[in-house]
Amino acid sequence: MAGTQPKDKNGLTPMQEKFCQEVAKGETYSGAFRCAYNTENYKPESVNRKACELMSNVNIVARVDKLREENRERNAVTVESITKELDAQVALASGEKQHSAALSGINTKAKLHGLLVEKKDITTKGRSIGAFGMAHDELTDK
Repeated sequence: MAGTQPKDKNGLTPMQEKFCQEVAKGETYSGAFRCAYNTENYKPESVNRKACELMSNVNIVARVDKLREENRERNAVTVESITKELDAQVALASGEKQHSAALSGINTKAKLHGLLVEKKDITTKGRSIGAFGMAHDELTDK
């Protein structure tokens, strides 16, 4: 499998690197092995075994972990990034006189920041239960 191929700074051959990239993207070990290696003459059990063998290599595990971390950082979605997107969409909607869309964006932003909380009034056995989980008549002074 590894043969005499040159290894990179991570101690991996080009096919091992391809395997790591596929695993980091979410491919199964066997699927990643099929993407990285010529497996047309392999039995499915052999592909699975070889893929598991690769994942027992500490250099491969370390590289997959590093690639996954890089993917997480690159694809990070934060309250701040969503807020920026909402601000841009609200500005666009306002500029286009799409007031309903602008209000929807503002409402979504307020919910995102915890400024709006949905309250539900629940009725059970003919008694209305308020936001505090008590019947309305229990909330009044007697």
